[in-house]
Amino acid sequence: MTIALVGGIQRLERHYKNAAKNQRVNLLVYNGRPPKLEQRLKEVDGIVLFVGEVSHCAAKCARKIACDREMPIIYSRSSSLAALDKCIFKLKEEFRTSTRREPARSHRRGRVKARGGEEPS
Repeated sequence: MTIALVGGIQRLERHYKNAAKNQRVNLLVYNGRPPKLEQRLKEVDGIVLFVGEVSHCAAKCARKIACDREMPIIYSRSSSLAALDKCIFKLKEEFRTSTRREPARSHRRGRVKARGGEEPS
């Protein structure tokens, strides 16, 4: 299983990879905005997005790829090793429980109901 980590702290990259190796997962780390990010993300099984440590452009690209390929994507506000462990565990559970690939967390906004319970027109 290959997971892409978009964002994160650059000096923790080797620790991120060691944590993923302990869970028997191949981790690809993309900090900043690497060239051809769209092509690189198409080769992975899931995406972990560290929200606080990523550019808007890279986050938008990751969300688009995840929606297009119906790939699971996990958002995390924290960029710690413990947060990465939890995200990898969630992705592995998602793959174990579902035979069809569905996003682990919805990233599309649904229609919001008005206060009276009616849908806005």
